[in-house]
Amino acid sequence: MARFCILTGFYQILSPSSKHANTNREKLLEMKVQDTRLIPLAVAIVGFTSSAFGEEVEIDYSTQIRPLLSDRCFACHGFDQEKQDADLGLSSFVEATQDLGGYQAIVPGDAEASEAFMRMITDDVDDLMPPPESNKKPFTAEEIDLIRTWINQGAKYEEHWAFVPPSAPAVDPATNPIDQMIDARQKEMGLEPNGRADLYTLIRRLSFDLRGLPPTVAETERFVAAAERDFNTAWDKLIDEFLASPAYGEKWAREWLDLARYADTNGYEKDRPRSIWPYRDWVINALNEDMPYDQFSIE
Repeated sequence: MARFCILTGFYQILSPSSKHANTNREKLLEMKVQDTRLIPLAVAIVGFTSSAFGEEVEIDYSTQIRPLLSDRCFACHGFDQEKQDADLGLSSFVEATQDLGGYQAIVPGDAEASEAFMRMITDDVDDLMPPPESNKKPFTAEEIDLIRTWINQGAKYEEHWAFVPPSAPAVDPATNPIDQMIDARQKEMGLEPNGRADLYTLIRRLSFDLRGLPPTVAETERFVAAAERDFNTAWDKLIDEFLASPAYGEKWAREWLDLARYADTNGYEKDRPRSIWPYRDWVINALNEDMPYDQFSIE
């Protein structure tokens, strides 16, 4: 099975240069497919809702605005035009900015001229959105600030990610693509990387991520001695050793079994045992044998 493992911050830990900034840490997600090579898959870095350095950061509709509108507005002003209250939709730019007879729900570039926004901040309970009787919690001051900034920035809508064809970013084949993406985001946010963690920290992180266990004293001493001579070779060898450990399948099987709601007992009032442990062992063995995912999902 394709081996998914989160290798968090082995080489770098992001920390802002400003004392007022939130700490951001990169998460390097790598996939081991079929052979022993780890192929970079993605990088996730937590962004700021507003700049820590005094410059306004563009609000992202998909991650910051759509979740708010989906939770508070789309039930009555969503995608289904037949169920929209007041014939108003807020799920698309065209509907949200249409002329409603001398006013618009959203006026790109002018939050105070946007009827929907003014309904979110009004003190009049008859006009307040979402209405109190909807049992939806009102927008917080922080959420209001996000929506105001988004509208003033032009109320840019985006397609849901599920409908956007994936595309690979342009990278320099001579260097690691993960490093390139991290470096680019750091520069964008005005951050500087810390130095690489010490050898003892590195092996501890790797062991917990891949096996769910701390490294032994012998493993640590062996790795440190080898890494001081040739770090890259020692690091690659250590990864292969941990991936080959039976504990790898045991650790990562827990993630799958939790999603499958695995339990050794029925869980009802008598909570009687049941013989389902062969499935648990099968999942562990499938992971340790690196079973292809399509085969795993079918079997």
